[in-house]
Amino acid sequence: KTTNDEFAVLFRIIREYPAFSKDYEEGNRSLILAYKRLDKIFIETEAKVMAEKAQKPKPKFVLPSWDVVKRLWMERYPKEQYPKEHLYMLMYNENPGRDDFKRLFVDDTDGELPDTRQKVEAVAKNTLFIPNDSTRKNKRKADYILTDYKTKSLYDTQAYQFSEGVTKEIVEYVKKQKITSPRSDKYLFGAGAMSQWVGKALDAIPGIPKKREGNINFLRKSFISTEEKKLKTPAEREQLAIIFRHSPNASLKYVRELAKSHPDSSLDKETLEKIAKNKLIPGLDKV
Repeated sequence: KTTNDEFAVLFRIIREYPAFSKDYEEGNRSLILAYKRLDKIFIETEAKVMAEKAQKPKPKFVLPSWDVVKRLWMERYPKEQYPKEHLYMLMYNENPGRDDFKRLFVDDTDGELPDTRQKVEAVAKNTLFIPNDSTRKNKRKADYILTDYKTKSLYDTQAYQFSEGVTKEIVEYVKKQKITSPRSDKYLFGAGAMSQWVGKALDAIPGIPKKREGNINFLRKSFISTEEKKLKTPAEREQLAIIFRHSPNASLKYVRELAKSHPDSSLDKETLEKIAKNKLIPGLDKV
């Protein structure tokens, strides 16, 4: 850790050295590639130091497995009596992020679907594109476009899909709750932040600890820690932890696909964000 901190200082000095900076900004390919190689080494090393610590709960908090948390939640909130809570857990189980379901706009119109990267990037707000009874009647999976989330400034708009089963549940809920009626704001779970709502829901579940590390964060860490235990090697566990940290709502499916097809996806984006904001090493901005 100390060696990596020292490397960070040197790395920053090199990056801001006037001659290097000028060539870098002007697009000198050899310098850019060399810098990216150093960048990758630094971030991966930092990630190894931080991953284990970041994903574990603080010692004073009890963290049940995700299987237990999900089961207790679903038993406490059956679909017929608590449709909102029931659907929230179904969706969170596939996209375990932070508070990314707040102000989630539902689009069930006949408008264009985000089926290209250009169309995805044109989506203006967090939106759920769902099937309808006309032009989208053959659509099987809801498109989940995330434009507003914690690390958006670094990683742009993200696009996901919910499974066919969860999509059917979403469509049923939207119709019954009249989410897309003319006078509705068309937000699936409302316009406000959901952490307090999740906290109240957790407090009402027997078997869920009252003292815990956050509310949505409690769900997220339970999910991650449980999936970590299913993996066989330290490298796989580290990969899971790192990717979950930089992808706010990736499912394990995306984790494994990214790990195989994009080696650079192992970079710790939370660390990158700290670097971008000069917060990784206190006082480094004064070097």
